[in-house]
Amino acid sequence: MKINKKRKIIIFTIVILLISSVVTFCLINSYKFSSKPIFDFPPLKENEKLDSDDYVYDFNYAWDVLEDYYPYFDVNRELFGVDFLANKNDYQDYIAQAKTDEDFYKRFNQILKDLHNYHVNLIGVNEGIYQYLTYRDAHRVDFRSDFADLYENNIVQNRYGITNELIRDKLSEYHGQDFEILSTNANCQDLIPGKIALISIPNMIGYDLQSIEFKKDKEKIESYLQLVENYGALVIDIRGNGGGDSQYWEEFLLPLIVNEEVRNLEYTFIKDGPLFKKVRRYEGYKRLNANTLGGFNFPEKTINYLKDFSFYTNHERVVNPNNESVKFGGKIYLLVDEKVFSSAEMLASFMKETNIATLIGTTTGGDGIGTDPFQISLPKSGFVMRFPKQMGVTGKGSINDLEKTKPDITVIDSSVKYSFGENQININADKCLEKVLELEKTK
Repeated sequence: MKINKKRKIIIFTIVILLISSVVTFCLINSYKFSSKPIFDFPPLKENEKLDSDDYVYDFNYAWDVLEDYYPYFDVNRELFGVDFLANKNDYQDYIAQAKTDEDFYKRFNQILKDLHNYHVNLIGVNEGIYQYLTYRDAHRVDFRSDFADLYENNIVQNRYGITNELIRDKLSEYHGQDFEILSTNANCQDLIPGKIALISIPNMIGYDLQSIEFKKDKEKIESYLQLVENYGALVIDIRGNGGGDSQYWEEFLLPLIVNEEVRNLEYTFIKDGPLFKKVRRYEGYKRLNANTLGGFNFPEKTINYLKDFSFYTNHERVVNPNNESVKFGGKIYLLVDEKVFSSAEMLASFMKETNIATLIGTTTGGDGIGTDPFQISLPKSGFVMRFPKQMGVTGKGSINDLEKTKPDITVIDSSVKYSFGENQININADKCLEKVLELEKTK
């Protein structure tokens, strides 16, 4: 039977539409298709006993990676007077004295402390499962999916004791805890009833709508903000907050508070080498040269720090009020101290750079501009080492890990001393809160 020309065109069009639909469906669901199966671990093998040569081998392997890619050697030298790279022989001798895996782990982390950055360390044995579950569902084009792959290597799996049973237990624990018995993260209470509100956030917990812990924070903060939307001042206390998930404040907290769009420009710089190829591709890094660097109008000191970097990217961080925003119109204060780090530091830098809050306390811990620290596995011991991969710079050219975030108002003793009372906060000579009261003329 012959098919006329018009009918051929119709059939061809239908086929093209079907193919297009399938491709579109696959693209939309590629995250789902690329997700790792939940239970994919073989049985653990018995640990092989390591000796001094193995420990030194792993040390040298990690050393080579840090030497090529770590961004803050110069910062460490300026702030703490430590020429880390010059100490290699001493460090190596120290590692060679390790007698057990635990001893090696402690000695190596002791050495890494000389870098004075909380983002560089060997992952603890009990932490491995959480690292794996954090990254296991990252899209395959995302460099972070490779971090999960590390823990699926048999040597690493063995080191961290990751089994199908452990995965089941942690997932069950994560989604099935009793809502009422969870420990509290955020706390909310009036500093001055009807006038000054306070929200305390000790951790930037994971932004996950399925997490019961996050749901608890969400319910508490949303309800409280509705009550205080017309107050004259709001205090956000992040003292002691070492970080966590930046989406906590970027996607959840600030969109509930701000009354208009807020934008802030940030830069990150990264070194050359094959280890970061996927990072550069995923985060859109561009080649850095002298002309490009000069066009940023950074201070000369910052430019000198960036001379060994080969790629850069800039990112405009944008926060908009969401549908539940109270569009707070009063004064906002952010309380900070030297323990504010990582994603909490990112919040401090954002609020300082955009002038949406007055910062009170002491200079923060820094290293808040950038994305997740990089991870590698050590070939003999199976330990995983993480380290910051990029140097973060503010839009004005301040190196975040060097200059950190300085408060608008410095309080020498920024320690947390207040407590939550039955009806209002007991200040207990908390100097940062006393400064808020002074500024609000309520003391």
